[in-house]
Amino acid sequence: MNILLYSGKYEGYQMLRRLIDLKKSPAYLFILKGSSPWEEEWSHKIAGLARENGIDFSLGVSMNSEKVRKIIRSHKPCVFFFSNCRQLLDRNTIELIDFPVNFHNSLLPAYRGFAPNTWPIINGETYTGTTMLRIVPGTVDSGPILAQKRIAIREGDTGWSLEKCLAELNVRLMEEHLPALLSGRIRTRKQDEKKATYACKRIPDDGLIDWAWPVERIFNLVRALTRPYPGAFTFLCGRRLFIWEAKIDKKAPVYVGRIPGAVTGIGQSRVAVLTGDGVCRIGLVQLEGEEARPAAEVLDSLNIRLGEKNAG
Repeated sequence: MNILLYSGKYEGYQMLRRLIDLKKSPAYLFILKGSSPWEEEWSHKIAGLARENGIDFSLGVSMNSEKVRKIIRSHKPCVFFFSNCRQLLDRNTIELIDFPVNFHNSLLPAYRGFAPNTWPIINGETYTGTTMLRIVPGTVDSGPILAQKRIAIREGDTGWSLEKCLAELNVRLMEEHLPALLSGRIRTRKQDEKKATYACKRIPDDGLIDWAWPVERIFNLVRALTRPYPGAFTFLCGRRLFIWEAKIDKKAPVYVGRIPGAVTGIGQSRVAVLTGDGVCRIGLVQLEGEEARPAAEVLDSLNIRLGEKNAG
């Protein structure tokens, strides 16, 4: 049985490399174009690996196009793995595939939909996981489950560290279940629709910090969105300021006169900023259009109030 692969980002690169190592190279490869320079960099790496190994591929095509359906028909029967595919396949495409398999970075039926590497961190979850499932027409991420793995979310985790960890789990799941998929002896179980939850799409502007939030919420947003993701941000005198590092000050004094966003302390590198219920210590920051610097080099006055959109 032929193997087809839709490949994007770090996980897609690792899946392609593992299939090559297993001498199970895909008969054809579809590559995510990417919506950021970082994602595009991975797409170029995936394309380079494909060229090195003589694998035909297409970049950034519509998976519901007649061009793609023609390719699928030419490689039937097939197992088709989807890694970081952001397109919802229609029935006409799905029915051409003997076994379409998606990898979704949540413990389905929880967190169906978008940004599963970041939403659990933003929401303060203590664990997450990944699901290998069969793609079916209709509701996103609703197909029967082949396998799942659960992992803890540690305080030091970021969206990127979680993505890498879950990618490695998905590669292992793919390898572990590949013989059963190729032989057609795979077992699945239905999802419990009563437990289904959904996550909406995130855009860069959703990273705006409200300093009146609890300090833990701000901390979680910063670590979920830190580089190479778009970043959590605030405003400094009308300019966008990205916060790449933050910590909760667990020994902060109690403020009964509190202005969220006010700078209250300037250390050697970190700066203390008041939140709705505590103090956040900011490390690396970056004014839009400039290089990243220690917060103390940018936030150098107790008169500073973060979050002000108007300059001056």
